[in-house]
Amino acid sequence: MCEAIPQRMRKVYDPSYMLPPGHLAVSYILAKESEKKSKSLTAQGIVFIVFCGIIFDLDFFVPYLFGYPGGAHHYFPTHTPLAGIVYFSVLSLMFKNKFSKKTFIVAGMAMILHLVFDDLSYWLCLLGLESNVRPQIFWLYPFDLRRNIEIQRALDLYSQQKITNKDILLGYIVGAPKLFIIEIFSTIAATYIFLRTKLAKNK
Repeated sequence: MCEAIPQRMRKVYDPSYMLPPGHLAVSYILAKESEKKSKSLTAQGIVFIVFCGIIFDLDFFVPYLFGYPGGAHHYFPTHTPLAGIVYFSVLSLMFKNKFSKKTFIVAGMAMILHLVFDDLSYWLCLLGLESNVRPQIFWLYPFDLRRNIEIQRALDLYSQQKITNKDILLGYIVGAPKLFIIEIFSTIAATYIFLRTKLAKNK
């Protein structure tokens, strides 16, 4: 069941979204794989793609303005597909003459993958492959009816137990081992690709 965590674990909140290192790794792997198929991807374009892959997490400090830990940022409008459309539109206008169409397509894919991986544990929960995971991304915002329910639940939990970022991180590692393992392997793979690329250039 994708319900609230058991009472004995209520002190540890149950977010199950990928952390910034994982998003950086996934975006970098995507960029490098796309580079193999398109010569229009430049080094600056790869940096741009990786930035787009992490852009949603720039809202990490927004919750602090309201007295909540940064780990609650998924409940804010800044972490929704609608916000992604705004981000992408602004970046496209700013850099339309700098990057190729291919670069923007891959950058858009990186943004979508960010949200997909943030919500992956919840999808696995629906399939019975994870447990006690709440929805992390409200795909139909502002029309996603789940959001108000989840926000109220989170606010109640934060106010009752004073959840910290440490609790949120622990909840992720303990509560969503499959995504955590994916994140570890993605980071290792991205590091390997980066080092291999650097060594190849130095030869």
